[in-house]
Amino acid sequence: MSVRRSRSEHISIGHARKKVCVLHKVAITAAFLATVAVIVATGPAFAFIAYDNTPRVVLRIDDGRASWRQPFQGLGGMSALDYCKLKRIPITWAVVTDWASNKYRWNPPPLSWSELIGYINSAGGELASHSVRHQPEASQSDYIRELVNSKAEIEARAPGFSCKTFIQPGVWRDEAYLDSFTKLNLPIAMAIKANYSQSMAYIGGGWTIGGVYHHYGFSPNICLDRGSCPSLAAVLATLDIVAATPGCVFILYGHGIQEVNGRNSGDICADVLKTVVDYLADLRDQGKVRLVSLNEACSAAIDPSVNRLSDGDLEVVKPGSLNPVGPVSLTGGAYIAERGGIDDSRCAVFPSGQISKVQWRSWLAPGRYKVSWWQKLVAGSSAAGLYVGMSAYGSGNPSTWPVRYKLVQNSQVGSWEHKEIYVLIPSTTPDVGLFFQQSSASSVFYLDRASMTFEPLDPSQSPTGTQVAAVCGQYVVSWNTPSDPQVTRIVVRFDTHACPVSPADGSAFGDVETVPGVRQSLGGDIVTSPTGFVYFSVFGVRSDGSYVGPDVSFIACDTTPPTQPQLSVGYTDDGRLRAAWTTSDPESGICEYAYGLGTSREFPNVTGWLSTQDSETTFSKLPSGILYLLVMAKNNIGLWSQVSSIQLPTAASVFSQADGAQVVVSGIITAKFGDCFYIRLDNSLRGIKILGNTTAYEEGAYVTVSGTLVTVDGERAVLITP
Repeated sequence: MSVRRSRSEHISIGHARKKVCVLHKVAITAAFLATVAVIVATGPAFAFIAYDNTPRVVLRIDDGRASWRQPFQGLGGMSALDYCKLKRIPITWAVVTDWASNKYRWNPPPLSWSELIGYINSAGGELASHSVRHQPEASQSDYIRELVNSKAEIEARAPGFSCKTFIQPGVWRDEAYLDSFTKLNLPIAMAIKANYSQSMAYIGGGWTIGGVYHHYGFSPNICLDRGSCPSLAAVLATLDIVAATPGCVFILYGHGIQEVNGRNSGDICADVLKTVVDYLADLRDQGKVRLVSLNEACSAAIDPSVNRLSDGDLEVVKPGSLNPVGPVSLTGGAYIAERGGIDDSRCAVFPSGQISKVQWRSWLAPGRYKVSWWQKLVAGSSAAGLYVGMSAYGSGNPSTWPVRYKLVQNSQVGSWEHKEIYVLIPSTTPDVGLFFQQSSASSVFYLDRASMTFEPLDPSQSPTGTQVAAVCGQYVVSWNTPSDPQVTRIVVRFDTHACPVSPADGSAFGDVETVPGVRQSLGGDIVTSPTGFVYFSVFGVRSDGSYVGPDVSFIACDTTPPTQPQLSVGYTDDGRLRAAWTTSDPESGICEYAYGLGTSREFPNVTGWLSTQDSETTFSKLPSGILYLLVMAKNNIGLWSQVSSIQLPTAASVFSQADGAQVVVSGIITAKFGDCFYIRLDNSLRGIKILGNTTAYEEGAYVTVSGTLVTVDGERAVLITP
């Protein structure tokens, strides 16, 4: 099916949100629902883009162990190689090239090149690199050599095959163990990117829907090895969800094969492999899934507008032991009801008596998304609402909150109401959890038809590229203004829980007349937020009052002041006193410094506070007496650090210190002797004796020396530091 549309329009049958009755759902095949053809206008000609939203399943097998050629009773007396060939299951073989090339004398030897190539020629799949030696290496260059030479060996041993996928060995360490986005910018990962189209490691994984965006470092979904595999029922129930999720990419993996009652934690039991392979083949033959190599899954053209929440209609999921890898989880008393949803379908229920939560997890590309759902407040409940939240993870704990406990209420009791919000998913935080939670344990809610769709904006019609920054006590919001002359004003709204959805939602931040086609900005006071985030929406308003957008962005509030400055003093070459300071504020950065001189550490009563953006200053002449330099730093949120102070090396301060103190003194040499000389201290009528090597000093010269205070025969002196 194809429909002629403008560049900004497309349709996707697989993304249709309207529920139909159960009998109708059965009658329409998944393949029909999942495949769509789109025509995109490209000037005088038209380019045909075919989106195939059929879910894709990858079976990845690491190492090429000898047990794959061994017959097993759990496979009906066949080997895993022969059984998977019989079922035409493509396999992404993660090949340790040294094992395939040189370990033929092992007893039994790993799979040979001829066996691996023969399998792919028969059943499909790909040869992926799993390094040369599969062991920790001694240096960065050794790791890079491994991944480069492995690819070269595969392509030499399998002429006509192009090795495009890298599977990181689990024994690799340090920089080579890819478990964070920061490591993707280091030399080993850069070498992987230079040689391969995609790689799998340990940065993270989840339900990938709508095409693979993070091609490097993502993880598989289910391990079939005995030590990690969930129950067979759970694997099959999870595959049912995959088959019901247009645009899904799901990855199973494992290592060797063992008999049904085998105890090796790192091998797949033969009965598990047979049952899973049989189920995959049935799903494929029914047109519900495609079985592909990892490279094919990563390069598939999938409609970008598919729902990124797997089974948002809650028609298939069985949260708990049958869906141990999600995508939906329930906490508190939440449960899935078989009836009661829209069209009397399945739905989630939040009962009274305890706070309950329903959550989806997805692995998302960065960008602007629309989250929509239907909720119903059951008659007899207290007039409460549902909290909606979204946490985004890079590695470890949530790195940010695209939505933080936004309260969404029903306008009336007993009716289904459609709700929606817009969110921004930042880069390097792809592991996203969207949840719905009761705000009161005395309310009862139903939830149905949850969806999260990628919603990019047309830059010629809407504001785009919105960014928020803290700049010296203000939030500055900037955006690209559309060229559309009908958009005459830009309205910026904010909220402390989620991005406003209309120019009447949230609170006013400001508005400006448009300057079409340029980047504009607007500044305003820092907003105090109870959630730790401030969310902004930028709307383009037309002359008739209608609006486009919003483009959205948010900022984490910096609640901590800069670190207390570290001070140091010295002298310049021409004898002036030089003071310097260092501080830091990783959250919002340093905006300015304030410094001054005082006669105590309490307040700069000599100069008052002086403002600067420099981290040092010099003094030509200082008043007599004991003086202190005081410094503090302000961050871009407007918070000041604690004040730091340091006593300056004036004449009075020198004589006030005890023997053994390290001092710096400056002045004119008034007399010179064989073992010492005297200088008259700056800003003082007093002089001080200088002990040490005096050869390099001449009477009348202005000098700066450092040393240790001593008392010799009752006279204070400075012993020059060698």
